[in-house]
Amino acid sequence: MTAQPCLKKSVRLHREAASLANRARIAQFDGDEAEYLNLTHQAFRKESESAHLLRDDPSHHMFAILHRSAATLAYRCGEYESAEDLVLHGLTQGTGSRLRNKLYNLLDKVRLAQKYGTGADELEVEDLVMTLRGIEANRTLIEPTSLTRRISNFSTLVRNTIGSINQYSFRERGKVDRDYRVFATVPSLGSYRIGMTMTHLGPKRFTDLSYFDGVRHRFLENLRLLNSGDLEQLKNDIQDEGYFLNFVGLAKELAPDGKVITSVGIEAEIEGQRKSMLFDSTRDELTEMVLPLDEQPVSDEYRITDETDIVVGVLQYADATKDEVKLLTDNGKWWKIVVPEGLAEDVVKPYFGDRVRVQGRHIIKARKARRLYLRDIRSADESTNIVPQLQVPDRLLEA
Repeated sequence: MTAQPCLKKSVRLHREAASLANRARIAQFDGDEAEYLNLTHQAFRKESESAHLLRDDPSHHMFAILHRSAATLAYRCGEYESAEDLVLHGLTQGTGSRLRNKLYNLLDKVRLAQKYGTGADELEVEDLVMTLRGIEANRTLIEPTSLTRRISNFSTLVRNTIGSINQYSFRERGKVDRDYRVFATVPSLGSYRIGMTMTHLGPKRFTDLSYFDGVRHRFLENLRLLNSGDLEQLKNDIQDEGYFLNFVGLAKELAPDGKVITSVGIEAEIEGQRKSMLFDSTRDELTEMVLPLDEQPVSDEYRITDETDIVVGVLQYADATKDEVKLLTDNGKWWKIVVPEGLAEDVVKPYFGDRVRVQGRHIIKARKARRLYLRDIRSADESTNIVPQLQVPDRLLEA
């Protein structure tokens, strides 16, 4: 039990620290970075002392709160070792899951800053969270590829959203990697809540502190439009064709299959409020939405028909610099698959060497050859409820 004089002193120091932290924020918004750091250091020292006075009473309801507050101030002024120590002490209390999650999130930020050796004034960390729901996820069992591909595609969707907001052309989206990183946070035991942490590692931080709010808002809104089938509005919001097709293609990889994974929940904090959406359109449903989209002829030689088909085989060739890949069926038939810009590197290339099922629209070309304009690609082992409109004699049936 904390002695009364110590408790009173702890409360007084906490109030003084809060006042200094508020003044520091005002200085930051006024652009006075030196005063911001000075006041934050003062606030950190007082809050750290306030937390230390409760070290002998970890059961006190303020124990974890004060340690988190002091660690946050330490993080802001670049005292990363002190911040880590404070977080770890805060975690020794058997506090509620929400506060523990906040402490773990702060620990992620601190260790990220330590790894990259950058000051807190050059690092902004924010999260988007994906939750997988379904039969397998509820049992805490899930096939590795189902999980890892969703994590990878979630990360790429966030990265490419940043590129779109920054108005890099789709072909130049690699510029994002110069100044940003997107990391996956480690899920808790028995949970498939996967966080994506965005960091800005450029020479100086954006003066507009709502920048990452904009990224999260755009990501959630675009996914909501796709989930509801409002492709017209989605195309209006993502006007670059490459980014549009890339978003749709990666979102389909992220989407629930309706069996093992029944829905994907997405959460984000925007302007201080927790926003969420339930992404429950299945991959099959999304593919049916996308199939009718009008396409431009790939060249003067090509004519894309309204006839759709499905072929199964091993993807033998994938080159992000070209618009065609090749697929070899089990009975030795070759198909050429024309890949729209936006799908080649992030969606098609990861399947290189795998046995896949490709769905698309037939292409008539001057020289006769089997060609499809790609609209969906997935593992051949993944089930589908889509019925092809055109029967081809040498098609392989579903396993």
